[in-house]
Amino acid sequence: MWPITNDFIRPSCANLFVYGTLCLEPLRWRLIGRKVKGIAARLDGFQLRRVNGADYPAACRKVGDGVDGMLLIGLRPQELDRLDRYEGAEYARTLCQVRVAGRLCRAWVYLWRDRYGRLKPFSASRRRRSCFPDPRYNQSSDRPP
Repeated sequence: MWPITNDFIRPSCANLFVYGTLCLEPLRWRLIGRKVKGIAARLDGFQLRRVNGADYPAACRKVGDGVDGMLLIGLRPQELDRLDRYEGAEYARTLCQVRVAGRLCRAWVYLWRDRYGRLKPFSASRRRRSCFPDPRYNQSSDRPP
């Protein structure tokens, strides 16, 4: 088992690794009502798949692969509850190890509950188009468009 560093973990707050629609700052603002610090991170041992009939990704286990995303730092319990409702029953919030600047730390990740049910392959170029369809969401700002 890899060593876990707790550099980013505070007792009353939690970290969340995001890789899809929750990478969109305007969406996070609408869901939790504040700007949350995010840093580049990677979830090793997982891959992105596309949810059939939807325009968003799901992460599921795959040895030798990895998912690039963002680590959101310092989320409050009530904010995680709101994000749980947003993600719905298809995803399970699971504690995993993510890589940040070459070091490992623990973070929550929303993983697809049914390993491959409703999922199909999802290329990196398609991911950009599917997860970020509106160019307004590629802007970085404190307020939603």
